[in-house]
Amino acid sequence: MVFNYSCIDNHEFISSAADNDGDGVLNSLDEFPDDPCLPVKDGTYTNFNVFNAAWQNADCDGDGVSNGDEFEDKTRNPYVNEDTDTDGDGVPDFLDEAPQNPCVPEQEKGYVGFNSDNDIWGSSDCDDDGISNIDEFINGTDPYKGCNLDFDFSNFEGELQARDSNNGETIIVASLLPSCNEISISGDFLNLGCTNENIEFILFLEPFVEGGNEGNAIIENATFNCTNEAGDTVEYTFNATGFFSGNDGFMEFFGYTLTGDGESITGNLFIEQITDGVGDERDRCGFEGEYSSIVNIDGNESFGNGKLTQNPENCNEYILSGDFLNLGCNNDFELGVFFGEEDGGSEVIIAEKTFTCESDSGTVEYTFKAFGSYSNSEGFIELSQFTLTKTSDGSETTGTIFFEAL
Repeated sequence: MVFNYSCIDNHEFISSAADNDGDGVLNSLDEFPDDPCLPVKDGTYTNFNVFNAAWQNADCDGDGVSNGDEFEDKTRNPYVNEDTDTDGDGVPDFLDEAPQNPCVPEQEKGYVGFNSDNDIWGSSDCDDDGISNIDEFINGTDPYKGCNLDFDFSNFEGELQARDSNNGETIIVASLLPSCNEISISGDFLNLGCTNENIEFILFLEPFVEGGNEGNAIIENATFNCTNEAGDTVEYTFNATGFFSGNDGFMEFFGYTLTGDGESITGNLFIEQITDGVGDERDRCGFEGEYSSIVNIDGNESFGNGKLTQNPENCNEYILSGDFLNLGCNNDFELGVFFGEEDGGSEVIIAEKTFTCESDSGTVEYTFKAFGSYSNSEGFIELSQFTLTKTSDGSETTGTIFFEAL
């Protein structure tokens, strides 16, 4: 038997059986025999030649790490870009069951692993509240919390107290249950002496900015029955409008109307978590009213009076009026007062303001500024340092002022 073969034919046979680029596809079958990344492979492919230099030096998943280095790192895959996150949900595509849907997998409220610069994520509405993810991110609200109100109900856990301007009593609010923009409120918070426990009605929260955590608080035509100790039952209707702050954890009604048993009662109501009342931002909105003042200059005391009028659009800002400095002014003048907190303590700030005092002895122009602290539970305000400057000669008077509610 005679066998004939050609060296050229044999050479061609050897060439066709080779794999120049090490991608596991023979040259004879490889449309791109010198490109280890073509044809494209998926993350399950393992038929590459790890010893081939062309394959080692390539970067088939385009993640900036060579195939060889990814092969050595057992946490990576040379055919999977672990950094690709198409929908911006913080879950890389190779782990994401729905890489084009930023709302899958579903995330718990408070999740922050998303990419806010991703257009797919930004245009979606993962909590289905009608506000896009990017708008909630810009507003500072939670795109994974199914409500367009970012009210911090954790500030109301435990017992609450209500201050009723009609009686000054402290009343425990039995429960405060969230339902998006509505709260179910119950308990004898108006201190009517009700013995029944089924008093409950809805309070509506209307944020100033969509998705915001401050705004109007409204109770409209809420009716309830109150049974007193004698067993008599009276039906009441309650209406109120006010202000709420989710972060600071309080609600204040600047005026309410309670109608029942042939009479109508009006007043103010402040609801907050029970605290020690010192240095708590929730306490800063309960200072409207009239005060007596004690002015101390170099140990010498004099007495005046003042009035704080609350800013209806920002409850921790007030206008201070009256002759609280005991200067003998016959005219009214007003100073802006800010109540806040600093390093866990309370602060009161009166920014520098020029005013005119018209007294029996003439007219004098002054500039006033001050700072101090407050305690809502104890009902006082103290300006620990004030500076009063007479414009005409620049003379300064410094001292302290203690305000006590009348």
